[in-house]
Amino acid sequence: MGLRDGLLRWSIPAGRWGGTTVRISALIPLVGIAAAARTGDLALGAWALTGLVLAAAVTEVVRCAVAARLGAPVTDLLLWPLGGLEGEDDVPPRPPWVHLLVPATGTALCATIWGAAQAAGATIVLSPIPSQAGALLIAAAAVAGANLLPAWPLAAGRAVRDMWALRSGPYAAGVAAAGLTHLIGALWLFLALAIGSAWVAVAAAAVMLAARERRPRPRPAPRPQSDETFLGYDFSAGYTSLERAGGNGDEPAAATDVDEDDRAAGVPPSGTLARWRRQREAARRAREREERAREELEVDRLLRKISAQGERALTAAERRTLTRAAARLRQGPTEG
Repeated sequence: MGLRDGLLRWSIPAGRWGGTTVRISALIPLVGIAAAARTGDLALGAWALTGLVLAAAVTEVVRCAVAARLGAPVTDLLLWPLGGLEGEDDVPPRPPWVHLLVPATGTALCATIWGAAQAAGATIVLSPIPSQAGALLIAAAAVAGANLLPAWPLAAGRAVRDMWALRSGPYAAGVAAAGLTHLIGALWLFLALAIGSAWVAVAAAAVMLAARERRPRPRPAPRPQSDETFLGYDFSAGYTSLERAGGNGDEPAAATDVDEDDRAAGVPPSGTLARWRRQREAARRAREREERAREELEVDRLLRKISAQGERALTAAERRTLTRAAARLRQGPTEG
């Protein structure tokens, strides 16, 4: 699912930063407009908007930097009113503490805003009509507080989902996280009705809708035996069986191959040139065997992924790998 899919994914491009493509959700300016309309103060809405963008950006910068250091970088990021959403559904599980950096950083940002306001002598009023510094603080506190809830795809919810993924796999973890999120969202809506807060109700609905959009699709039903193919080959038995079926097994070359080539070229079976030709041929075959071994390992990994998650789980690069493997099998043995 791309960043442009769904109501919550309407976004404004914000460029590419440190290898991460960043977009800003159209809901952020809508929240600022709603805050200005509710208070009748345009400047107050602008401060609320600034607080949302600042809190989302600061918390996600920290998380993305740590994730990149761990070898699981964030490639697509959507900044929305409650923090950040990753654009790729098939993201690698990360340690839970990486996601919990979001509420921790948000809390530190709130403390920084409070200290800066006190040092500048600004008045902090939170209700009924907040001051400008109060609006900035409320926005940052909303991002930090919301991401403490174990609702996916908020930060704490991502931490719970990744813990499940490490134990039961991504598909089961996604289904369980979506179910837990809908339960938390329902309780959140009841709380909104109890305190009469439209803001809380809207936030709960947005989180439930985001979880619904990212809920994994049902696994495809098993296919008939005659249809268990990909790119014209049966990948269910692994790469080695495919080579047997395609007639391109990595059998050792006969010792007479090079000699036959030498005789065809009019080269004596012994001598410096013949030895050089044999050494070059042996080196070429060794390289081919190494490349074949690497390809076998990669294809076997992709076959396990297809078996566990279905063909739809393959990325474009992985499909190209299988396409190249299938094309080579169709061509048959290459001449040395």
